[in-house]
Amino acid sequence: METTINEIESILPLTPTQEGILYHSLRSGNPETYFEQCSVMVKGEVNLKIFEESLNYLIHRHQVLRNIFVYENVEDFLQITLEQRIARVACHDFSHLELEEQSAYIERLKAADRTRGFKLQEDLLIRATLVKLGQNRYMMIWSYHHIILDGWSMGILFNEFLVVYQSLSQCKQPSLDEAVPFGIFVKWVEEQKDYKMSSLFWKGYLDGLKVTTGLPALLKQKKSGFLQKQFEFSLGEEWTNWLIVFAKDNKISISNLIQALWGILLSRYNSTNDVLFGLVVSGRNPAVEGIEKMPGLFVNTVPLRMNIPKGIPFSNLLKQIQKESIETTAYSHYPLNSIQAMSPLQKELFDNILVIQNYPINENIRAGSEESGLPFEIEETHMTGQTNYNCTVTVPIMKDGITFHFRYNANVYQPEFIESISCHLRSLIQQVLDKPEMPVEHMEISSLQQHLIPYSFNNVSNHYYTQNIHQIFEQQAELSASTAAVVFDNKTFNYNEINRHANRLARYLRDRGVGPERVVALLLEPSVDMIVGVLGVLKAGGAYLPIDPELPEARIKYFLQDSQTALVLTNMDEVPPGIDQDVINLADIKYEDYDDVNLLPLAERNHMAYLIYTSGSTGTPKGVVIEHQAVVNFIEGMNEKIDFVSQQTILCSSNFSFDIFVMETLLPLCIGMTVVIASKEEQKNPRLLAQLIGNERIKILQFTPSKLKLILSDNISAPVLQKVNIVITGGEPLSPPLLQQLRENTRARVYNVYGPTECTVYATVEDMTDKDDVTIGGPITNMQIYIMDHNMCLQPPMVYGELYISGTGLARGYTQPGLTTDRFVYSRHSQDIRIYKTGDIARWGMNGELEIAGRMDDQIKIRGYRIELGEIENVMLGLPGITNAVAVVTDDDNEHSQIVAFYISGTSVTPSELRERLEQLLPQYMIPGQFFKVDQLPLTANEKIHKNVLAQMARELATSVIAMEQEDMSYLEDEDFMNIRQILVDILSVEPELVKPKVLLNDLGMYSLEYIKLIVIIEQITDIAFDDGELAGDHLSTVEDLVTFMKSKKQLQSISERDDDL
Repeated sequence: METTINEIESILPLTPTQEGILYHSLRSGNPETYFEQCSVMVKGEVNLKIFEESLNYLIHRHQVLRNIFVYENVEDFLQITLEQRIARVACHDFSHLELEEQSAYIERLKAADRTRGFKLQEDLLIRATLVKLGQNRYMMIWSYHHIILDGWSMGILFNEFLVVYQSLSQCKQPSLDEAVPFGIFVKWVEEQKDYKMSSLFWKGYLDGLKVTTGLPALLKQKKSGFLQKQFEFSLGEEWTNWLIVFAKDNKISISNLIQALWGILLSRYNSTNDVLFGLVVSGRNPAVEGIEKMPGLFVNTVPLRMNIPKGIPFSNLLKQIQKESIETTAYSHYPLNSIQAMSPLQKELFDNILVIQNYPINENIRAGSEESGLPFEIEETHMTGQTNYNCTVTVPIMKDGITFHFRYNANVYQPEFIESISCHLRSLIQQVLDKPEMPVEHMEISSLQQHLIPYSFNNVSNHYYTQNIHQIFEQQAELSASTAAVVFDNKTFNYNEINRHANRLARYLRDRGVGPERVVALLLEPSVDMIVGVLGVLKAGGAYLPIDPELPEARIKYFLQDSQTALVLTNMDEVPPGIDQDVINLADIKYEDYDDVNLLPLAERNHMAYLIYTSGSTGTPKGVVIEHQAVVNFIEGMNEKIDFVSQQTILCSSNFSFDIFVMETLLPLCIGMTVVIASKEEQKNPRLLAQLIGNERIKILQFTPSKLKLILSDNISAPVLQKVNIVITGGEPLSPPLLQQLRENTRARVYNVYGPTECTVYATVEDMTDKDDVTIGGPITNMQIYIMDHNMCLQPPMVYGELYISGTGLARGYTQPGLTTDRFVYSRHSQDIRIYKTGDIARWGMNGELEIAGRMDDQIKIRGYRIELGEIENVMLGLPGITNAVAVVTDDDNEHSQIVAFYISGTSVTPSELRERLEQLLPQYMIPGQFFKVDQLPLTANEKIHKNVLAQMARELATSVIAMEQEDMSYLEDEDFMNIRQILVDILSVEPELVKPKVLLNDLGMYSLEYIKLIVIIEQITDIAFDDGELAGDHLSTVEDLVTFMKSKKQLQSISERDDDL
């Protein structure tokens, strides 16, 4: 629409809030963003002609309703008030339809209206529709853009509409106070733009904030776009009255009370005492005359930060919030985009906003209709709208009860979780009313009913096992005496032979002083000696310490010294020099001198069975002490979960020094299976390993996901999986693409297992054969799982927290007592329950299965963003052509940290193609800075991805890439690049030499409105036209992206012009 100067009443700048809404409206490209819709159900007769006249009366009365918003071909964005705008009210008659059909037609009508949206530069930004539903039954549908009105203003406007309608229906001139133009407020805002004090305040307010504290999002890959859903619940009149009395007694507002409850909820969801969320404030400054009756956009969204000191009672927290609320009010007019720019989190400062309505529009409208003497009355009102935030919580304080209304993005949040928030809030409110002096850290968000759900998921059956490991083996050896027990190097040993040989070794060891709580080190190459050695030590009453001979000499010495080992058994011709302990070669023992019958047991069920060292975060390995009862519990628990069959063959290919060796040896030998041991060469070569699996007709495999990927990626090795019955995988996250790949290559049942060494091999199992969503299932017999927050309060289902494990399978602890105290703690709910802090982030699903989200120490923070590297990896693995992917961080320094991705691809997927795909699926801050295609990924000794090696590779590769970039200055000869560089220098006030092709636009200071200004200037100097959805530039991350984008637009426009000429 072209506008002449004679049609213009006034030209004004935008308020900061309007600028923000303009930016987000254009950024989303979605017509429903900030589109507001108010449905009013009416009883009585409504005259269409008077309805339309009344609406046009209001449009003429209030200049803000005649505004258009200009952002193209102007230096600064403008709101222009036109002299005259005419509205036409659409009318539909659905009175002939049944109620159900009416509802469907109305929803389609409203949806079409939302899809139509508004063109901000030309449309009348308010419109109305009248729907006849029956005799004396109508629905009014009011639609408007939030850039001209907030919710309170709509209430003012509608009440004026009722007065006007009544007057016009009686052929009278409406009697209303003189309208105060919105322009007065705009001018007042302009006068407040000396923001020095506000800037200092907000900078201090946000200081030290490290992460976004939002609602728990979907663990599974998030879809792009906004799928709006709604949910609401009411506290009811009784609870509302209790809260009002409570607020009055504590001399605080009901708003502050609701803010405190929401903040505590976010604290629990994010396991932190420092939370921040968006709070919508009225913005109606009393300094502006007549503002209380002025329609327009006044609200502003500001951050509300809540720091919860340890030990603070809830009543004191309320006083703290009230005090801080008063302090922030003076600075609440400060632009949100300026506040966001002060934080490293930028636009991700918060992803949920709280809107508290002390005078809800519903009651305001209803009250106005009751007093008007109209030919109709308002029965019901319903507001809908969509912000740019993934969750908007509106809380109207109504006479019949406080209601929490959620409008949320169902592509990010599960509806079941949003609905469960009602239980969490009710639980908090109940505790507030019962014990207001309770320390906030002890407040639980789980209701009693939700408390019981995780307990029902835990298998608390108390099977009491009296036998030790070797006793169970001895019973099996008697039952399966002639059955093959172990196969190695084409030699087969039956159960009787293994048992007798181990008995002789046990007697020899007893003669050497081995007994309960005495550790014997086993420094062994892969062979049957591993089985005999382990059983011999256990039968002697001692505990074994498995050591990989390929470990560095210093590490082996540390194991021997820390464990206080006096004796080392080996099958090697040469052992590392400098070992002070007695070293016995198994081949030198005169077994014939010792009896081969079973020994009387010396070890009790609570005696040490083995000692295994794992990597420590301090760089010093941790010695984990596992008792007999824990191993027996593991064997019995796994046997209950997985349908093992005696005489089946299982492959033993794991490193001897890791606890998963127990799964491949002691477990099968206790239930009559045959263990096939892979040689050192076979362990390292996927094809040799596949050949062994085929030749020995192995039916059960235990591999890490990384090892499985190696097998599956080789066309020669992969077919061997077709004849396997059971695949057990653990030690690393199992990705959905790998699970799907397994299904395509084997008919075996696939079990996903989980458990740290401190909980005896595995603590949970889940059969994934027929499932799409990967979980780790539930605990095995006599094991319990707890998900708790940072205060050790139980988390309800669907809420993430740290995973704790208790039960019979728990280790005794570490060889270092201090470490034991740190990691093996006691439950806050019961000092009798000893639990292990895993450091894993997880949550219970409502189906009783556990979802792992990553590690506490793998959850990195870059420039303030909290990022799960596992999420990036899973999204990459879901892309076509990607067979394996790992994300690492190149530097521990948060300021200069960078995510680097390594990937394996069977096709020619280039790094730039991969980046483009990820930009459609992940937020910009999660896109790796660099991508490197590799042929294979380095593995640790226990067949997991060696991330430390990859991080070092990333640092070296990144350095070489930077050096290459520094040498290549050809971009300075590109005319388009130089034009873009000059624009960026002008807009952002940066030095020209800082503008380089690979530099991120955000790193140059390109935020929010600068994107729009940039594109507008490009339009002016190039005559290129951009679509609204392109204006925000979310798809443009680097300077190079911007130049390429501009070139493509020029090329498309050139083609279009040639077509026009034809």
